Amino acid sequence: MLENRKVLFLTPEFYNYPGLIKQTLEKMGALVDLLYNRPTDRISKLIQTFFAGAYENTKQRYFNKLARRLGAEYDFILIIRADLIPMTFLQYLKLSYPGARFIQYVWDDINLFPRLLDTFKYFDKILSYNFDDCQKFGLYFRPFFFIERKNANENNLPVNKEVFFIGAYHTDRLKIIENIIRLNPYINLHSHFYINPITAILARIPVRKLHFFKFRKMKYSEMLDVIEKSAAVIDIQNISQHGLTTRVFEALGAGIKIITVNENIIKYDFYEKENILLINRDNPVIEESWLDLPYKHYDESTIQNYHIENWAADVFEFRNKNENKI
Repeated sequence: MLENRKVLFLTPEFYNYPGLIKQTLEKMGALVDLLYNRPTDRISKLIQTFFAGAYENTKQRYFNKLARRLGAEYDFILIIRADLIPMTFLQYLKLSYPGARFIQYVWDDINLFPRLLDTFKYFDKILSYNFDDCQKFGLYFRPFFFIERKNANENNLPVNKEVFFIGAYHTDRLKIIENIIRLNPYINLHSHFYINPITAILARIPVRKLHFFKFRKMKYSEMLDVIEKSAAVIDIQNISQHGLTTRVFEALGAGIKIITVNENIIKYDFYEKENILLINRDNPVIEESWLDLPYKHYDESTIQNYHIENWAADVFEFRNKNENKI
């Protein structure tokens, strides 16, 4: 598979996912250099928030240092969110590693980050988690993944009426959470609604609503533990986002029901009405009778398609299957 292949992996920070992807590639035999495609220290983040002009200089210094940390050669260069990388650095990579296969995985909607389109010319293969973007731009369709396969519903019945929401503050999420609590008094909502304190100030969140939020990110292991103990996971994607979020796939791998406002979920092969409840963004009523329904177990091959190892196999073309280029 990836035995002794050298991989440069450039990605944004996103919970534990970069490290988990690296571990998976190493398990498959790869030698992986994981580097972040924007500065990760707190001072740089403050400069980015308050001094946009100065941040460009900070970012350029960061990539100058990054260039000195690169290996002598790579077989693959995998990049997530290439739009965060200066074009000059992408050009540098192409010139420095002419024998490498350049792969980009897009885990955001292109309409939210249109600069992604300018980066496509540097890549040999581009995959996206968004079916609509794949159709529009001729990309390979590869949804996100889960890490661990569990079967929390092996007794076929939910243990409680606790539903779990995890996510960061954006667009209309606060309004939807408030409405879920108001319209569904019978559920016990376990929420880890993260907001950066600076964002709370800039967004002018009223003091009376700060109790909805947490000011620290939940650890990945803690998140999995809560998911497995819940009757369902609530998924509220960005109002302009069409692809499915990571929460959907973690719930799928855990064998937990999914409540979502994302209508695109009906396009996926794991959509089952017994397991997935589509609710209205403006009127998010959760049917109590749906929570009481037994969990409908999937064919194992359907679920395993979304395991991280099969995600990696599709990204690097090591699976014996027809590539799903739209």
